[in-house]
Amino acid sequence: MCLNILKNGSLLAVVLATVTWSGIVAAQSPLPPRGGAGADMYDDALPETGGGFARDGGMELSPDSGAFGDVENPFEEPEPVIEKTKEEIDREIREASFTAAITGLLPLNPGEIRQLLKRFDETQQAVEIPVYPYPQPEVSVHTVSLDPGVTPPVIKLGVGHVTTLNIMDATGQPWPIFDLSWAGNFEVLQPGEGSHVVRITPMSEFAYGNLSLRVVKMSTPITFTLKTQRDVVQYRFDARIPEFGPYAKAPLIEGGLSIVAGNTAINSILDGTAPEGAEKLDV
Repeated sequence: MCLNILKNGSLLAVVLATVTWSGIVAAQSPLPPRGGAGADMYDDALPETGGGFARDGGMELSPDSGAFGDVENPFEEPEPVIEKTKEEIDREIREASFTAAITGLLPLNPGEIRQLLKRFDETQQAVEIPVYPYPQPEVSVHTVSLDPGVTPPVIKLGVGHVTTLNIMDATGQPWPIFDLSWAGNFEVLQPGEGSHVVRITPMSEFAYGNLSLRVVKMSTPITFTLKTQRDVVQYRFDARIPEFGPYAKAPLIEGGLSIVAGNTAINSILDGTAPEGAEKLDV
């Protein structure tokens, strides 16, 4: 048994000595060139490479991290949490709702609103002001003739203006209107019972027509021509009928006859007013 151990020990020593000597010789011998004989032996020993070999970044730290990364400081005191009361929460909700309502309903500030209204006013003014001058207003008194063949008096009207027709007798007293009718693009307000006033308004720039009326206790109708124009408008037209109406008043003082210039009877006749006691003659 001892002999076997010695034999085995000698064999082991011989093997170790052989391996050591082979390593020394291999270290001192030059390697064969790449691509030459024996190159395949080295190529097979290298690992296969793909399109690239990237380093796994799983353990890398961000540049903003400290020496120990994003680690909370265990010694730092946490910020205190302030709890709001129910009244404070309700107030914040109301303020937010009010701000949202103001923004939704009134998105413009006061300065922008005034600027917008000023621009609207300028536009409205440009639309409503006519390009021609306003008509010249007049107040006229005209004696209406009841004779046949006489041209009816013309009442001058204007768009946007009301003309008042006033019917009176020879003494200047009102003569009530019984009925009336008209033709043309006009708005005519019917007089009330016992009234002697008619209001006429043209509804177009060049409206043209006529008006016919009858007064109390007179069978002859009175006619007028209605004409709309731009230069002159009659605000009031006093139509004097050369007759005594139901409310006529006789003059209190009757002057005597005179042959001097300016006779009252002649002046009354020239003025279209018949003197008291005058009678119409059929010629």
